Amino acid sequence: MNSHLGDIANFSQALISTKDVCIWVPSKLIVVHHLPVPKAPRRKWSELVPWMLEDKLLQTPEDMHFVIVGKSKDKLTVYAAAKNQMQEWQGSVKTLGSESFQFIPDYLALPWHSGLLSIGKRDEHYLVRYGEYEGFSTNAELAWHMIEDILQESETPLSLSISMPIDELPEGIPEELIDKIEIKHLEIDWQQSSFPKNANLLQGEFSLGPNSYGLMSWLKTAALLVLALILSFATLNIENNRLEDEIVYLGEQNRSAFYSLFPGLTIRAGDIRATVETYISNRFRQRESLESEAMQTLTILDSAMSECDCEIKGIRWNNKSLELILPQSLISVVEQLDFDGYRKQINTEPGDNIRLTLNQEYGR
Repeated sequence: MNSHLGDIANFSQALISTKDVCIWVPSKLIVVHHLPVPKAPRRKWSELVPWMLEDKLLQTPEDMHFVIVGKSKDKLTVYAAAKNQMQEWQGSVKTLGSESFQFIPDYLALPWHSGLLSIGKRDEHYLVRYGEYEGFSTNAELAWHMIEDILQESETPLSLSISMPIDELPEGIPEELIDKIEIKHLEIDWQQSSFPKNANLLQGEFSLGPNSYGLMSWLKTAALLVLALILSFATLNIENNRLEDEIVYLGEQNRSAFYSLFPGLTIRAGDIRATVETYISNRFRQRESLESEAMQTLTILDSAMSECDCEIKGIRWNNKSLELILPQSLISVVEQLDFDGYRKQINTEPGDNIRLTLNQEYGR
């Protein structure tokens, strides 16, 4: 069970008592930095980061909290937030009685994979995620300008995921990007749990100690050991729920890939494989129909009569011959028509009509 910190007034007792609950914190108060990997040993990185960022900070390094959340090639991804802000957030949650929680930047609630730009909206702020850890939150006036920078800097074309009504997208989003929407939701799913686990801001001096997790006294711990077998079934159930969430997430990925390969095609009954097999089978049947003798004859007929404003009173396929009933007044026009590869025969019909018969000339 997860919740946004902005909804703290609506926290339920079930949320407060849940262990490691995810609290989405406002990413507008968090800055993402990319730094070259220090040459010092890894255990020294956390000490060096504040001074490597000193020239980029509005506050002194001592007043800032830094978390190294990822490493890619020769770059570190670092989150930075003011310590007094972290203390305020932590105090707000602990006041309600919760002792086991995580602080995750709220834009990480948006879906993401390589090549995807994800946009959502909370209140009057737009949330944007464009990397495993990268993203931001901003107001409507700046949203499009920042998104435009991402599109210009991207080395590959991006597709779009939206978690908001499409008519509320930031002004300026190009139509060609809107046409590449992979995932569409009306709002952000705050309950999804596929965010990077090491993006938790509660690290270092803000880590929750053993007491903060509400561990039992040694007597209660001893009692829990006796009940370990019973609790193992609960653990199995939690693991099953986690696997179900992962299956749903992978299903969304499959759906995104499906719509990229087959734009305009709808998944029937939720079965991607059956839909693709039916689609391919139908295309083969269409191809066989187009190659039939009747369809080839109709194609030749359409080509020959495309410029003739002729009234056709009847048409029939009879024993590998195409018969058309036309008004008697068109006999001179019909006599001049040429049907490549077909032998033409004209007969008089009752009621001032003529019958045009086309037979394929085999062996040509």
